[in-house]
Amino acid sequence: MMTLIRFGWRELWASKGRTALITVILAIQAMALGGGFFTFDSLFSTRDFYYEQLHLADLDVQFVATPQDELPTIEELRKVPGVRAVSRRFIAIGYIEKKDGTPLPVIVHHLDPQGHPAVNDLKMQSGTFLVPGKPEAAVIDRSFAQAYDLAIGDKIVVNPHRFAASYTVSGIALSPEFLVPTANPDMLVPNKGSIGIVYGSREQLDKLFTDKLYNNYLFSYEEGADAKETSKAVLAALSKLQVERVVPKKSNFGYRYIEEMLGAARIFMPATAAILAIMAAIVTFISVNRLVVSRRREIGGLLAQGYAPGQFVIGFAILGLGPGIMGGLLGAPGAVGLGIGLANKNSELAGLPDPIMRYTTANFSYAILSAVFVGLSAALLPALSVLKLRPAHALRGGDEIRFSGLPGPLERLLSGSVSARYALRNVFRRLRLSFATASLVALAIALPAGLLTATASWETWARSQSAQLHWDAVLGFKVAMKEDLVLKIMSTKGVGDYEGYVQGYGTLVREGVDPYEVRVRGLAVPSELQTLEMKGGAFFSGPDANEAIINTAFARSTPIPKIGDMVTVVYQGKSHPLKVVGLVSDLAISTMFAPLGTSQRIFGMEGKLSGAYLTFGTAKKPRVAFNETLPPEAPRPEFAERIVDDDDPSVAPPPAPGPAFGTDPKGMKNALLEHELVTSVQLKTEMATAMVEYFRGFDAVVHSFVALGGLLAFFFLLSVLGFLLLERETEYATLRTMGYGTKEIAKTVLTEVTALATVGITVSVGAWMLIAGLLEALLGYAWFYVPLDFRAIDFVIVATPTIGFLVLASLPGIRGLMRLQLATVLRGRSMG
Repeated sequence: MMTLIRFGWRELWASKGRTALITVILAIQAMALGGGFFTFDSLFSTRDFYYEQLHLADLDVQFVATPQDELPTIEELRKVPGVRAVSRRFIAIGYIEKKDGTPLPVIVHHLDPQGHPAVNDLKMQSGTFLVPGKPEAAVIDRSFAQAYDLAIGDKIVVNPHRFAASYTVSGIALSPEFLVPTANPDMLVPNKGSIGIVYGSREQLDKLFTDKLYNNYLFSYEEGADAKETSKAVLAALSKLQVERVVPKKSNFGYRYIEEMLGAARIFMPATAAILAIMAAIVTFISVNRLVVSRRREIGGLLAQGYAPGQFVIGFAILGLGPGIMGGLLGAPGAVGLGIGLANKNSELAGLPDPIMRYTTANFSYAILSAVFVGLSAALLPALSVLKLRPAHALRGGDEIRFSGLPGPLERLLSGSVSARYALRNVFRRLRLSFATASLVALAIALPAGLLTATASWETWARSQSAQLHWDAVLGFKVAMKEDLVLKIMSTKGVGDYEGYVQGYGTLVREGVDPYEVRVRGLAVPSELQTLEMKGGAFFSGPDANEAIINTAFARSTPIPKIGDMVTVVYQGKSHPLKVVGLVSDLAISTMFAPLGTSQRIFGMEGKLSGAYLTFGTAKKPRVAFNETLPPEAPRPEFAERIVDDDDPSVAPPPAPGPAFGTDPKGMKNALLEHELVTSVQLKTEMATAMVEYFRGFDAVVHSFVALGGLLAFFFLLSVLGFLLLERETEYATLRTMGYGTKEIAKTVLTEVTALATVGITVSVGAWMLIAGLLEALLGYAWFYVPLDFRAIDFVIVATPTIGFLVLASLPGIRGLMRLQLATVLRGRSMG
């Protein structure tokens, strides 16, 4: 046995260059797998660290503004079983003017300045927290400060043209509630940076009201508490309040964003690493297989001496085990570097804080053992072929060369070129080696091209979805308003047709699924402006039908409902059963659709609208000017912007002042945001951008693996072309003695390489489509399926450098052939 182990180590040492290449390939494979695990473990750990340190609310309850003396006290709520801590605040919506003069919606969280909140705390990054006696001081969210270049000491004026509230930035903080850049959740597809977050002193608010008002409670639970039962107990304790929205931790926008977008990449990454491992295994397999073929006589001699065939398996296993161990150990530090780079890039694109890197023994083990497993398993397969050898057959030597001539037409076509004919004959003489080489060329192209296609398909889908929309903008109102007030806003110059919608948040109850918060958007029936791309079922049968269309996207952990299922929306304690009549898949996370009349009934908004879809230009049916249908404005009390009676036309906003904006989208957006009760305007083009932004963090992972795939492609081809050329040293030495010089030898080699490349590129087209389909299926499982977009440019981008790799990988072999010591080589064996 020791003789065979020494035999294995001797062969490993004798082929130092080949061993080094396999080691590098396995190191890259281990680096890719380990780096991916380090990346996503670190990103999720960063999220969990801040959520735990700053006590992200397990339950966020929003209700109609209520005086303090009518609320349950914090001490009473802390006694609810399972509750650890409670905070309360008043939230108000307003807007500020950006430096270019355009309005930006902001949410002002009015906090008690006596100390940090117990739930949804703030981590100060610079400046100071709120202090009593300074009502004008404010802390702003870090992403808000970064997006709009705000600093300590800057002035912020909320609602500058209507009862302005002035704040001075005293600090910049990180909030667990907005761990990713702030996005307006009322938009159909929230885009980062579309809303500002301000933490103001409630002393500023108390100057406006006689009573001390609150409209938000935040709860964190004891470790180990049953979240469902604790939430029921909390809501029971708040039963006297008019609850408007209940947000569990897992429904928080930032939590969902990280969970869904990075979680999908976490599913996708191991599959990509597995494909890289297959490519590494092919090279290792070829290496050991060539060694077995070239050492048939030695093997036959040892078999004749009585060594059992099974013992050779252990000896040849060393040829994979050695590079596997070395590759794993080399790949582990590389995995750390790759993980840091990927984590920082993903954090930057997603807007997360600087990642807190997390390295576990388990992930190091996965990276190292993956290289060992790939190397060992790839070596064992050809080693097992020794079991079939008989000493007499093995001692005769030989290899798998089989050649019966080129096809007749090809022989005649190449009759004038000896080098070309010899090159193509080489392809047919070693069919298995030629097949392996062409396969590696195909995989070297197909993997990165498939990655690019998978990401390109999502961006194409996002843009195509935007192009199919019939509206130009969608806007949301601060409060639900009756249609006559909506008409006043729609009289803004440049607005064409519009359709109102109703939006609210409720708890969705489905059989066999834990209840979860869902955004319900009520659509006009029939609708000309907002159409849904149905994945099954049909649109609503009527404006008051008890029907629902469910969004099945991001539902890998939740059973997808079927057409005909019954679901229940619970709002303010009342249950509203709805029948599922349709399914859609889009980026509106946790959204379902219902008929407009049904939604108005569920949320108690009969005759009112939460927002509208609209077009720019001229309405198909001209509307009467607002001043001919509505009375003029009447004076309002100073605090009117805080509490708006939407049944009173006297408090309706005036039309946008200034010149007509025409149909310029940005100009129209600014004009609409001038209305006090308009809190958000999302242009169709902005929605397309927002959808593409969803995929940016994923692109960072994909492009890194594309780069790794390209690097592996070079080493793959360098390794395999070494087999093609070095095994023919005797043949090329003979050609040189016959007078063939560098030019002819190079032409022969490059012709053979070109033939193999042509076959590989041809096969790669099918492999590209297959791999892209596999990767898209994984993304479809994590998010939802979109049609593949096979772009020729993605294939060309990858194929071009791969062809260049082939040429570069051929050069060392050509140079080696021209430096052969002819006498030494020709004494070894004859041409065969």
